[in-house]
Amino acid sequence: MLFPKDIKVSKSMKKFLKKQLYEVTFDMCFEHVSPCVQN
Repeated sequence: MLFPKDIKVSKSMKKFLKKQLYEVTFDMCFEHVSPCVQN
């Protein structure tokens, strides 16, 4: 899981993200993902 406050986005990553070759989703299958997260 990614937490926005902990993310530092580089210039090259910003450039990539602007191309929108991806899909961002929120709260999808949380019950399946959360057990996989290690603190």
